[in-house]
Amino acid sequence: MTTLIKYHHKVTTEKMKSVAYWQQHPISHDECLNQFKRLREQRLARESILKGEDGHLYFIDTIIFKTGTGGYNTYHSLSP
Repeated sequence: MTTLIKYHHKVTTEKMKSVAYWQQHPISHDECLNQFKRLREQRLARESILKGEDGHLYFIDTIIFKTGTGGYNTYHSLSP
């Protein structure tokens, strides 16, 4: 077999093993949602976007600083 065919055979075999494993070990709905949340956060981090505690999304250039009154303020040139 050629190298390309061997590679595709190997990848297909690994995928089939993974499918068989997850069919035998299903995850709960909550676990699935938590995994989706973690993957979304990882994607946002890769795109240099962070989700603040206030629920807003901030670009990596955002600076969050403490104000003189004890609160927090933000400086951003690109963030919403």
